[in-house]
Amino acid sequence: MRIASYSEILMRLNPELYYRLDQVDSLKFSFTGTGLNFLRGLKLHGMDTSLISVLPKNRLGQVALRQIKYLEVGSENVLIEGNHLGIYLLELGFSKRPSQVTYLNRENSAFNVKLLSEKEIESSLNGIDYIHLCGIALSTSEMSFTNVMNIVNRAIEKKIKIIFDFNFRASLNEDFSLQRLMDAYATILKHSNVVFGSKRDFERILHKVDDEDIIEFLKLNDIEYFAGTEKKDKTIKGFIFDQTKVYRTQTLEVEALDRIGAGDAFASALFSKLILNETIESAADYAVVLAQMAYTTIGDLPLLDDEFIESYISDPKDVIR
Repeated sequence: MRIASYSEILMRLNPELYYRLDQVDSLKFSFTGTGLNFLRGLKLHGMDTSLISVLPKNRLGQVALRQIKYLEVGSENVLIEGNHLGIYLLELGFSKRPSQVTYLNRENSAFNVKLLSEKEIESSLNGIDYIHLCGIALSTSEMSFTNVMNIVNRAIEKKIKIIFDFNFRASLNEDFSLQRLMDAYATILKHSNVVFGSKRDFERILHKVDDEDIIEFLKLNDIEYFAGTEKKDKTIKGFIFDQTKVYRTQTLEVEALDRIGAGDAFASALFSKLILNETIESAADYAVVLAQMAYTTIGDLPLLDDEFIESYISDPKDVIR
C-alpha cells in the first residue's frame, strides 16, 4: 500500500513560547504542510508514502528536502526548481487569545508557479494506491488549482483512490470565484473515497448539515468515509460517517501547547487504522486520542507513534518509566 500527497511545503516561523512578533528579535523555523503532516503521520504507523511537491532550487530548498528525507517521507517526486518557498508566521495563542497566522507572498512560491506536465503527473502516480489532496491547493494559485484537477482526472483514469481534505481557508480565497471553488470541491468529492473536514464544509456544498443528508451524499457519490474533529472551548471529539451511520467519539479535554496540526494528526491516524481494517469506532477512538496528544507537542508535524498512543490508551499515567 503506497499513499502519495500533492501538497505545498511551507516554512513556519514563530517566536518562542507565546510571545507576539513585536516582542521578539528572533524566530524559530520549521517545515510543514498538510500533505507532509499527513504523510509523516502515516509513516509513524508504518505506511509507505510519497510527497508530490516543488521546492526552490536554492539553499532553502536543500534544507527543506533534507528535512523531508529525515522524516522518512518519500521524496522522489519532489521537484527542485524556482526560487521561493511559501512562508507563514505563527503567533501561538494562549488561553482565550487565538493563535494568529500571517502568510507571506505564498502565491509566488515554487509550488504555486509550477504547472505539472502530463509526464510529471504520470510519473508521480506510478505505483500509487491512494492520492491525498488538500483543498488549500485549489486556492493558492491558478497553477496549483490546475494541477489538482489534472491529478484528479489522471487518478480517476488509473483507478487510484482519492483522499480529500477540505481544508477550506477563507483568507486565501479573495482572488478566486467562490462558485468556481465550490464547483471544484464538488467535482473532487464525487470521486473521493475518504473525505476529511467539518460539517460546516459540507454545508457549503449541500447547504444543509443534517446527518441524514451527509449519509445520503456519501451513498450517492460512493464515498466510503467522511471524518473530522469538533473543537469547542477546551474539548475535542471525533466523528466518522460511513454510508449507513455516524459515530461520534467521547469528548476529551484539551490543554493546547500548540493548536496547529491536530487535524492532520487525527486524519493520518484514522486513515492508518481504517487501512488495517479496524472498525470505524475503534479507529475514531484511537485517532481522537492522538489528536488530543498533538495539542501537547510543539510544531505542526505528528510526533507520537502507535506504541506511545496504544500505551497511553491502555494505561494513562503522568510519567512513563
